[in-house]
Amino acid sequence: MRFRFSAVISPLRVVWRLFDAPTVVLWFRLYSLALTWILLAHVYFTRGVGLLHGAYAGFDLAMVVCLVALALVYGGAHAVAFFLPPRPWVWYYDLVLLGVGVPPISIALIAAWTRPETRQFFGLAGVDADEDADELCADFVEWSPPPPLAPTIGKAS
Repeated sequence: MRFRFSAVISPLRVVWRLFDAPTVVLWFRLYSLALTWILLAHVYFTRGVGLLHGAYAGFDLAMVVCLVALALVYGGAHAVAFFLPPRPWVWYYDLVLLGVGVPPISIALIAAWTRPETRQFFGLAGVDADEDADELCADFVEWSPPPPLAPTIGKAS
């Protein structure tokens, strides 16, 4: 079996690409890394330490297992986001992660995430939300409501 050097270089290219990225991308990567470590620590202490020493004696085991599973899935999604290269779909993936993230931090990051320079970095340079909406609505015919019906009380038909 041959060793592929590109398998080692690919993650390094992603990290190196951060130096010419907008600052919000760097802050998002740090946010993702911090959440990954926090959630992994949560899994370790919940499953490894808490369950072994009976810290969750009053809790239902199914609830603890669900919390650990959610932490693994959410932490895994953030771990993957740290290493993804800048592509248009990655911008949307990261936006979804910000949308379900920690509110005070993610709201500030979302405000900067939707700026044109961030969209351009991910390859969404020619995409403008207002132009897209105008283009989508161009095919619709303007609709006006029908005139009100005349009252028919007291008239024979």
